Amino acid sequence: MKKKTILVLLALLLALTMTVLLVACNDNPGPVDPTDQDPCKNGHVEDDGAITVQPTCQTEGTRTYRCKVCGEVVRTEPVDKTDHVWDNGTQTQEPGCGTVGKMTFHCTVEGCNETKTENIPATGVHTKGTWVPEEPATCKKEGTHDYYQCTNCSAKLDDDGNEYDAADLVIPKAAHTWDNGVVTPATCEEEGHITYTCEVCSTTSTQTIPANGHTYGELIPQQDATCEHTGVEAHYMCSVCGKLFD
Repeated sequence: MKKKTILVLLALLLALTMTVLLVACNDNPGPVDPTDQDPCKNGHVEDDGAITVQPTCQTEGTRTYRCKVCGEVVRTEPVDKTDHVWDNGTQTQEPGCGTVGKMTFHCTVEGCNETKTENIPATGVHTKGTWVPEEPATCKKEGTHDYYQCTNCSAKLDDDGNEYDAADLVIPKAAHTWDNGVVTPATCEEEGHITYTCEVCSTTSTQTIPANGHTYGELIPQQDATCEHTGVEAHYMCSVCGKLFD
């Protein structure tokens, strides 16, 4: 019984040893048998690969994998481009009080012409420039208060450099300067009017004069008809226009 157990253990040890040798042989095939015409007939043993074409910031590189046994190229794979190497940048557009500026960067790698831009924040600060005098209002158009023009943008500034709201600069139109007017008198039945003309802009304005109405006198007695004259009923006559009324 003891002898049989020993034989079983020896058989297991031998099997384990063969397994280890087989694995080791696959990982490290060792010298090639010169009599074997196709040592990789059962498949290549790929190495860890080596970079055969260096990548740049413009082009990808190449990593090549070879067989450890026969040295044949098994496969290749691309290697990612490298990052650009940017210089410190040059200001290509100055920032304004309300507009961003631009900083331009160039890649310093030989043969690479790539550029990139970054925004420079707006300053947010206006600069007083030319003083613009007040434009007085007239009866035809509004005027404008005096202001300073910002040197960097269209903003209009007060003495302290603060931006005006557009409404704050407006001077309302002035009143018309009317003459004494030309009168068209009213009559008993028709309205009259007075036409005024602005002495500055010639605009006209008309004021209505109500009709006066008739002015009745005393009743004029009836005049009887005769064989020679037609008679007339009693009536009234307007003392202004002479119109007759019952």
